Amino acid sequence: HHQLQCEMKPPLQEPHLEHHSLPEEARPLIPCVVKLALIHCWDIGLHRIEATIEGDNIPSIQLVEKLGMTHEGVRREGAQINGVWQDLQVYSTLNGEIV
Repeated sequence: HHQLQCEMKPPLQEPHLEHHSLPEEARPLIPCVVKLALIHCWDIGLHRIEATIEGDNIPSIQLVEKLGMTHEGVRREGAQINGVWQDLQVYSTLNGEIV
């Protein structure tokens, strides 16, 4: 199953963008799609976007760094994934930092 989705997550209506097992030919489009999603977030008035990434997900870390997001640190054992506590890398950007 291949998908790229963006949704607003209740209860705080935080934007949530994720991708799963995209086909190889779609991968070059991901930076552009994510950048457009960030621009849309700014257009609807959001101030701050945060990305939390599993520590071993190098492609996603490279993506947010390529987009210019700021590394804020590590959320130690920030998520339980498949029954195992995992550290999360935390990145953010503020309205207007990525254009």
